[in-house]
Amino acid sequence: MGEADAYRYLQVLKEADGTTLLILTNLCVSKEARDAMVNYGAAAGAKMAWDRLAELLAEA
Repeated sequence: MGEADAYRYLQVLKEADGTTLLILTNLCVSKEARDAMVNYGAAAGAKMAWDRLAELLAEA
């Protein structure tokens, strides 16, 4: 199994009452793949990106 096969990404947009909810799900095919993603720092990087997006939206 190649590295690209170790993960699946699901993105869902739901619109209701004039707002849009974005749901992102990362699915790992194994504990090892999950551990590799966590050890790479993916969660910390994603948090930084979402925090920055929240700042930009607050300014809009």
